[in-house]
Amino acid sequence: MSSSIAPALASMFARKITLVPNVAGERKRRAGVIECAHKKGTGSTKNGRDSNPQYLGVKKYGEEKVTVGSIIVRQVGNKFHAGEGVGTGRDFTLFALREGEVRFRVGANKKKYVTVVDGVDRSGREDGAPTRKDKRRAMYTPRAVVREALERGEEVPKRAATATRAAATARKTRATEAATRKKTLARTGSAAAPKGFYRQVSKVRYCNLSLLLMDEIMETNGVIVKADAEKFYEHMLDGPGVTPTELASLEFVLNGGGGPYTYVTDAEAKAFLAEKIAQTRGELESDAGAR
Repeated sequence: MSSSIAPALASMFARKITLVPNVAGERKRRAGVIECAHKKGTGSTKNGRDSNPQYLGVKKYGEEKVTVGSIIVRQVGNKFHAGEGVGTGRDFTLFALREGEVRFRVGANKKKYVTVVDGVDRSGREDGAPTRKDKRRAMYTPRAVVREALERGEEVPKRAATATRAAATARKTRATEAATRKKTLARTGSAAAPKGFYRQVSKVRYCNLSLLLMDEIMETNGVIVKADAEKFYEHMLDGPGVTPTELASLEFVLNGGGGPYTYVTDAEAKAFLAEKIAQTRGELESDAGAR
């Protein structure tokens, strides 16, 4: 029986069971895809920071006035050492322990020391006369006065500048030299009259400023006397000594000049110039031998 039932059951189940196709197996295989971030990340850096400035250096210099607690030097390490009247902070800062003025000095082993000593009044000289700074300050109107006058709409007061003796002498000397040069131009009647420090005649260079004095004397008196020769020689002594150019100028006048320039000297002036020329020539030769 079992043999007859088995085929019947098999045929019955065969009619009812329908096979489902394997869709997953027939599906085409896809390549593997890795999903990444779509936003770019920020980079890293070792920089991007800064420290506050330390403001190191000397804050009060020599002869400057300080009060108690005034900072004199900010430093890293003892580049400057504390002397009398100066204290040292935890960060090597030097500050004043007393009132006075700052002094810097170099001690043993070339160490630099900062001290505070008693202040010195430098407002005037010991004799009570005003200093050059006081004279200079007296020549100008203070800014506060100028500012107040401008605010009120008034005229700014002006101080009368009083020239010093040196300035007046220098101005007088420049005026004399300009007048002498102008007279020389008028006498020669040439636009190419000598100017500057040197005058060149026949390819020889002479002292023009000294020769201008002789030109004026020749124009005024017509002859050079001993007093004029002495004045001429004193004008040569404006430096440490008589130079070879000035010596040539002395000989130029003694020999009567040359070219468009003529000089007439009397006997005493000639003797004086000859003596000074011989003396100067000996000094120049001795200096050259010593070298």
